[in-house]
Amino acid sequence: MISNNPDSLVLEARGISKVFNTGNMFSRVQVNAVENADLKLYRGRVTALVGESGSGKSTIIRMLARIYDPTAGEIYFKGQNVSAQKGRHAILHYRSLVQMIFQDPFSSLNPVHKIDHHLLRPLQIHHKGATSKERRTLVNELLERVKLYPPEDFAYKYPHELSGGQRQRVAIARALAVEPEVMLADEPVSMLDVSIRIGILNLLDELRRDYNMAVLYVTHDIASARYFAQEIAVMYAGHIIEQGESETVIQQPKHPYTQLLLSAVPDPERGLKTATPSSEVVNPSAKNIAPSDTGCPFASRCPHVMDICRSQMPDYVRSDDNQMVRCHLYPEETNVIAMP
Repeated sequence: MISNNPDSLVLEARGISKVFNTGNMFSRVQVNAVENADLKLYRGRVTALVGESGSGKSTIIRMLARIYDPTAGEIYFKGQNVSAQKGRHAILHYRSLVQMIFQDPFSSLNPVHKIDHHLLRPLQIHHKGATSKERRTLVNELLERVKLYPPEDFAYKYPHELSGGQRQRVAIARALAVEPEVMLADEPVSMLDVSIRIGILNLLDELRRDYNMAVLYVTHDIASARYFAQEIAVMYAGHIIEQGESETVIQQPKHPYTQLLLSAVPDPERGLKTATPSSEVVNPSAKNIAPSDTGCPFASRCPHVMDICRSQMPDYVRSDDNQMVRCHLYPEETNVIAMP
């Protein structure tokens, strides 16, 4: 069951939105990347944020990391509103508690510095280790913690001398250096060979258990989300549209978009012909409907689209199994969840 213990709630997003202004001096365009999103991360649990490219997943994780400031809404860390905290010291302290692992291990490490520099720097900035010798010892311990041993073989190499998987392990070690309580992983395995992805996910899961961290795992792969996460939140066009326990969302998907995602997952029991979404998933009468600014963003692709879908965004509703969904197909579900 999804934890409702307030003592285990570490990081919470309440109604966060992000609007980007694009264009030039003659023409300005506003892009609503995320709209009114709610998300809760609990200690010792992995929450997967799943959706296709451009759905707003990376924007949410960057707001939680305080790389972007939300246009609207608030972010709470252990019950304290951190959105209003400004200044270098406050942000530096927050980032020592909430660390991020970036998608690309090839660009997240500075190519002109050796691996020991990448690990020593956060230790120095956040005052971990009293002396240079102690910090060197911590560097070796971090490399061993992410299973890069003997550490002396890696500490004095440059990033280009390591494989993609090894570089990502260094990035994880760098995030661990400041002893965070939350780990934000932005598609950490999508740029790695398939053969080594499972090793990185297993490492993150081991660290989550050992350090009792809250982990947000951003991915477009709902199959890996099922393997790695205890809870899944599905995102589409800037909206979180379904959320619940991983097995519940996988076995009983309620939103048509979640069903579409699952139809793209190969199932040996059904044969490979279901490995891509079938033409039946998309309502032919809805193909040429432009997305509405006020209605459900999935209306133009939904096989069950109704008139109300094109004019009104549905509220959150909660089912008996604690699964939340935003869809007009479920007006009979009880306990409409009020947006904060």
